[in-house]
Amino acid sequence: MIRILITLSVILISADSFSQRMRSKEVLPDSVISLKQGVYMSLDEFLDNDPGIPYKVTLINDTHDYIIHPEEKNDFFVSYYDIIGTRIILNLNDIFGFYDGKSIFISYEGKPYELIYLGSISILRYEHRYKKNIVSQAASISAFGVTTTRIDKVIDVYFDLRSQEILPRNKKNFEALITSDKDFYVKYRKDRKTSKSIKPMIYMLKYNEKYPLQIDQEGIKLFESPN
Repeated sequence: MIRILITLSVILISADSFSQRMRSKEVLPDSVISLKQGVYMSLDEFLDNDPGIPYKVTLINDTHDYIIHPEEKNDFFVSYYDIIGTRIILNLNDIFGFYDGKSIFISYEGKPYELIYLGSISILRYEHRYKKNIVSQAASISAFGVTTTRIDKVIDVYFDLRSQEILPRNKKNFEALITSDKDFYVKYRKDRKTSKSIKPMIYMLKYNEKYPLQIDQEGIKLFESPN
């Protein structure tokens, strides 16, 4: 049985690497674990690589081109065909996440957040692409006609596998996630040498080294280092 402990020496990466789009094969290499397509109804199903709904799944954005208030009208669903061929549609609010054969998505606030980095403290990313609303489009009318402009919004959040908390990715929230380990938190606070711009990232990697994950064919296990 193949086993990997995700440690700092393995996952140390540059500050801008999180801006690159990662796929599930990079998060969970095929050589370590064969991901099963389907819908996860709970965190335990995800960690066990045992989707409660083990069918090929498709993401549906019901109002992707909605142009009045796209930030408010953005209903996501997943669909699949069951064993007798019936098409089933589930609201993202009713599931934990899913794997579509390419990427792992976790449902947060009814939106599909892609798992782009895996650790005890993971990083999820939501990419929302939509058109400007009618007022904005009307203002863009020129002698050449109407110009349609697409707005992209990228949001990163922390996902703490130990506490199951999901928080927007910023310095304040990172500090909140590590306060449970008082010694680690004190070390973080006393560090004046590490640049503030990369300090949360560096200490997230250090935290994940202290609390690594064990990955094998049976899934993902939280592993608490005795150090």
